[in-house]
Amino acid sequence: MPPVSRFSYADAMDRSPARAPRTAAPRTRTATLVAASVFCSMVALGFSYPSGTPSGDSALPVLGLGASIVVAWLVARRHRSTTALALTSSAFAVALGGDVLGGLVAVYVLAARRRLRQEWYLVVAVAVAAGVWVLRDAARPPAEQLWSVTSSGGEVVGQEWWFAAALWLVCVGAPLGLGLYRASRTSLARATEAGSLHADRAASLARELSRQEERDALAREVHDVLAHRLALISLQSGALRAATTDDDTVRAVAESLRVDAHSALEDLRELIGVLRSGEPLGEEALPPAASSFAGLSELLAASRRAGSAMVATVVVTDGQTASATLARAVYRIVQEALTNVHKHAPRGEVELSLEASPESGVRIVVDNPIASTAGGPAVPHGSGSGTSGIRERAALLHGTATVGPVEGRYVVDVWLPWQPSPRTSEPVVA
Repeated sequence: MPPVSRFSYADAMDRSPARAPRTAAPRTRTATLVAASVFCSMVALGFSYPSGTPSGDSALPVLGLGASIVVAWLVARRHRSTTALALTSSAFAVALGGDVLGGLVAVYVLAARRRLRQEWYLVVAVAVAAGVWVLRDAARPPAEQLWSVTSSGGEVVGQEWWFAAALWLVCVGAPLGLGLYRASRTSLARATEAGSLHADRAASLARELSRQEERDALAREVHDVLAHRLALISLQSGALRAATTDDDTVRAVAESLRVDAHSALEDLRELIGVLRSGEPLGEEALPPAASSFAGLSELLAASRRAGSAMVATVVVTDGQTASATLARAVYRIVQEALTNVHKHAPRGEVELSLEASPESGVRIVVDNPIASTAGGPAVPHGSGSGTSGIRERAALLHGTATVGPVEGRYVVDVWLPWQPSPRTSEPVVA
């Protein structure tokens, strides 16, 4: 089974969510907060200076107006300038009689981001400024108070002490509560995302485990069936070779059959190992004979030992620089072409030409008589999976393959582009 990457709930919680594209909702929210900040600042300054200012203090309303603009600008940048917003709004409320809305927005941002413990002093500053703002309004004459009421008799009634305390608690508690609620919603969303990732990962592992079990079952079945039959062929050919003492040709054929059966068993064991591991058939997993052009010589020799009348021309230039993927494809294409010859025209004359170089790629041509014109017994036509495999291998490497009868002969003509190896292989021994 391939290695599984480690994943934890903490990783998902610490991972910042991807920044979503800006939409109209955040912009509308910011515009509303800025407008509310300007409005509250103007109202607060109006109640702080209802009859103008004493002589020499005419700069205070101007400073208050400038401070309100700064606070409104900081409200628009509340997520990046939270500290400046909290301190500026607190100073504006205490020194110039402004409002404390900007500071309350900063408290909300701190609570929503779970930064209350790290920047508690900002919350204290805003709470003090809110208290000053409430007490200043409560200390004014009832007619000049922001939160005064008029009785049914037309008398203006000022604030009670409990109302001022409740107003202060609401001013400080509301942004804290809303911010903590937003933080809990964010944590819940991240926890849900982490749970979804865990579920997806678990489902992926379950699918991989199921595939691995299927591979193991298939590997056992292939081993139990094919390995047994190949072992019987090897054993019987060995017995035939030992029993036949007079006919050298029969002994040679029996020995060739035994060697081929033994080689097939070795290849089968290696392929079953790859099947059980679930790893791709990379260069390290290839049987040695199929991992380079050097294995072609033994493949051709085995075909000749089986009685094939073959004329082979093999010219390979810089074969050690070819990738194992290309070498494997060439080996399997030649192997399948010769298998078709042995099955359908076992006694016919076979012409094989293979030219390979980095400049021109690989050209494979296998030419043999049609089964009806070739000598020797022929196997009935199969399913055609062999020729389909040749075409598929060529297509996977972006090559071309033409397979079929041409003027009374059966021709396999394949071209493959050259693929260099990512590492240097051992040179081919001629």
